[in-house]
Amino acid sequence: MEDATAVAAGAVGRKSGFSAMAAVLGAAGQENYAAANAALDAAVSTTKAAGRLIISIQWGAWSGGGMADASVVQRTRRMGIGALNPWEGLNALSLLLAGLNDSQRSAVFAVSPFEWVTFLSILSRPNPSFFNPVKSSDSVIFATVDATDGMQI
Repeated sequence: MEDATAVAAGAVGRKSGFSAMAAVLGAAGQENYAAANAALDAAVSTTKAAGRLIISIQWGAWSGGGMADASVVQRTRRMGIGALNPWEGLNALSLLLAGLNDSQRSAVFAVSPFEWVTFLSILSRPNPSFFNPVKSSDSVIFATVDATDGMQI
């Protein structure tokens, strides 16, 4: 096991921000919340572009508690947007923090389970080109959002 001092020393200068999927998808009736999260993501992107080790994680809803009550989780599931169980969320957090040293990675990451066929069927036509790689995918897709360059897969 690593010495606690070494772990703390390695973390100096690294930061993470917790944002929400509302920044990329919007949130009905919560425009201020979506805008605040988008502002956080933009600030993180700017800070990373200046050479700092920083990421922002746009979290989707978590099952078993959190900000999204059961009615919100049910509504978003009907739209093809699932809820993370705590194990999935902590695994994603671990993976993202482990890659924080990689200065070539995006500054902003979205973490939420999607049922792509359902989700894409409710979007306006034509679907944004960002979704082309996932139209027929059953696999996990790691998507990143760069405030200056747009979404990337």
